[in-house]
Order: sequence, then C-alpha cells, then structure tokens
Amino acid sequence: MRRQVWSCWNSVHWNHQSTNYTGNLGLKYHQSLANNTFFKSQVSYSYNHVYFQIDSLLRSGERERFVFDDYIDHKLRLNTEILHQFENQSRLKAGLLLTQHWYHYDSEDWVDNVGRVSEVLKETGTTSLVQAFVQWEEHDLIDDLQLSTGLHYTYIPIIQQHLQIG
Repeated sequence: MRRQVWSCWNSVHWNHQSTNYTGNLGLKYHQSLANNTFFKSQVSYSYNHVYFQIDSLLRSGERERFVFDDYIDHKLRLNTEILHQFENQSRLKAGLLLTQHWYHYDSEDWVDNVGRVSEVLKETGTTSLVQAFVQWEEHDLIDDLQLSTGLHYTYIPIIQQHLQIG
C-alpha cells in the first residue's frame, strides 16, 4: 500500500492537500489438464482512494473550500482460460473475464456564475463487466505470416441509478 500526503502554501494563500492510497492483491493458479492442455485462473482485488482539496485563506484568516474531490473504488476480478496446443503448433484458447466494480465519487468545485462552491458530482454505485472469448492461432501459414482469429463477447449490465450532477 502506498500513501502520499503533501500540502503547500504560496504567496496567494492557497492550501493544497492530496492523499492517494492504492493497494492490490492477487492469486494465480496454473494446472496441466492433459497433454498440451493447460488451465490458468487469476483472482485479484484492487483498491484506490484519491483525496484532493484546495482551500483559500480569506482576509479574515478563515479557510474556505475551493475545490474538493474524493474518489474511492474497489475492483474484484476473475480471469480464467483454457489453452490447447496442437501438434502443428496451432493453439486454441478460450476464456472468461469477470469484473465487479464498486465506486464512490464526490466532487465540489468553485462555480463562477454562482459565486460559491457547488457540488459537481456525487455518485456511489456498482457495476459489472463480463467478457468471454475464443481465439485460434495458426502459426507459420507461410514464411513470416501468422493467422489469429477469434470471437469476443462483452456484457455490461446497466443498472438504473440516480446520478446527481450539480
């Protein structure tokens, strides 16, 4: 896990703070199923949290928020594939990739025509991604020419959610 925190002041009295937390964890499994047939699977989890804020210092000495962003996301992934290599060096590969994504986005920014900080985006939710593929690789059809063909399917379920945009 990595953490970065810094702030600075300059002559126009702005204060800037930024924090970033990132973490990843994964497991990988390989298994030979038969002669020239292999199974591979990976599970991974990632976490990212980015916090960003800019304040201005008023003449009275009070701070006023000018920009604020807080982004958090978690992802859980499963990648699985089977590979078979034929005697003529051709390969057939099939697989499935699943991703589950949880997120929280909160953003405020100075709006000139309003004259104050307003909420720009506030969204919390989840989404999924499902992908399947089959791929055929034919090696050395003729000198220095290789053929790779396949089918790929992607499904993103859309969940109706209320998105607040200020």
